[in-house]
This record gives sequence, C-alpha cells and structure tokens, in this order.
Amino acid sequence: MSSIINEPGKYSFALAPLNSNDHVTFHSNEAGGNIPQGYFSKRELWPSLSFTPSLDSVNVVLSAPPNDSMIVLNSSSGDSILFEWRFTHAQDVDVSSYLLKIGLPYSGNTRDMDTLFMELDVPENTVSISEEDLLDMLIEANVSQGVFFWDVSGTMASGEMVAIESHSFNTVIDDPNHESIFPDEYRLYHNYPNPFNPSTTLSYDLIAWSRVSLDIFDILGRNIMTLEKSLKAPGRHTTQWYGKDRKGLKMPTGVYFYRLIVQDIISGKKAFEKTEKMMVVK
Repeated sequence: MSSIINEPGKYSFALAPLNSNDHVTFHSNEAGGNIPQGYFSKRELWPSLSFTPSLDSVNVVLSAPPNDSMIVLNSSSGDSILFEWRFTHAQDVDVSSYLLKIGLPYSGNTRDMDTLFMELDVPENTVSISEEDLLDMLIEANVSQGVFFWDVSGTMASGEMVAIESHSFNTVIDDPNHESIFPDEYRLYHNYPNPFNPSTTLSYDLIAWSRVSLDIFDILGRNIMTLEKSLKAPGRHTTQWYGKDRKGLKMPTGVYFYRLIVQDIISGKKAFEKTEKMMVVK
C-alpha cells in the first residue's frame, strides 16, 4: 500500500471478498496524536480494514524449487532437492497431509507424449527428494535431461486444498564430457589423434542409460588403465587417455587397445562390446 499512497490526501478503496464466507471488517485505530481545534483538541483516528478469508479461499503457493529453475544432477553425489510450499493467507489451517506430485513428460516409443509421475504423501509443508529419484525417472524415460513439473494438494476435514499453479524445473547431467544427442546405435569411435603423444581422445555413443566400462590393454592383453566405469546417460561421451597406466607411469612406444563394454541397466545383459587399437609414439 505504501508504494501507492506516498503523500497526504484523500483516497478511496474498494475491497471485495474472494468468497461469500470471507469476512471484511472496517474499524478505526488511534494514531497516537491530537489534532488542535480552537480551545479543544481531537484524538486523531486512522481508518483500517481487516480481511479474514474463509478456508475455501486459502490455497497452496509453491515456493521451492523456484519456478523454471535449473537443477544439475550428479548420479554419484547422493544430494537431495528441497521442495517447499506455503498458504496464500496467514491462516491456521488444519491439514492432515499433503500430496506432492512430480511429473516428467517425455516422448514415448510411438513418438506421442507420455508422462511419468512420482507421488509422495508428506505430513509437513516441506520435503527433500533425492537426486537419485529424479535420475530414476530420467532413466525410465530414457532421456538425459528433462523438464519436470510439480504441484501439491492438501487434505483437510472440510475438503481438499490445491496449489494455485504448478511449477516446473529443468534438469541437466553434471558431466562436461557428455553431449545430449540422440544416436540410433551404440558406437565406439576411432581415437584421435592416432598415433599420439602425449594424449588422445576416445568417444562413444549410447542409445540408452547404461553401465559403461572403458579399459586400456597393452599388447600382452594386460589391463593397464580403466578410463570409465559408471552409469552414463544416452548421448555422446568423450574422455582422454594421457598414455599412462593406473600408477601414473608413462607407457612406452607401442600398440595398445581400448575396449568399451555397455551393460543394459534394466536387464543387466551386455548391450554392446567393441575393441579398437591405437599407438603411442615418443
């Protein structure tokens, strides 16, 4: 109100209740001063309005995460994300429980849009959701990033309280060596440069979320280095080998092999395996 009334004067206001059960009261508050009127003085009064909404007018406002925010997911961090909400009015509302619903729209096998949902009963107006739970939804939808939406409803003895509007948040994978493309087959690329000194780049494509191992072998078939061994999102991945073994020792000139094994995380079966050779030169 102070942003509208910034100087003395006469002002008119109209206050309309949101619901027939809402209550509006007009009263006067003493301002604490006296106004001189000849030989007398008059106590200064300020008009005031109070508004008491009915429970039918109280709804849920989503607070965190902020609408249209960006969340970076890390599959190995174990971090969680805080979801929080409040009421539209400062009312003492007896809510027995809340229902938090998180949705992830995605393109299904028929290219039609489908939606995955996570629903959680919550006793308070705040809850933490693990990043792993959101990753599980991305994995089921077979996407590396997504635009989630969420809303909350509250259960009361007199009925249900709902959020005024749903919020959304975007997720990306915390992997600077990942490119979010849509390959149509698993693929292991030739390293470049080759021959090389001191380092070379290795790249591969995944068509689905997979458990990946990428190992280096010498000419005798000995495993000298593991470059990758983790859960990876669909898309293109790159990594570097600096011509050293797992002890950090520089490898001599010669032929070496790199092998990619991809495991389907749903079935646990091997989805792809390929070996390529490369040469270290001094």
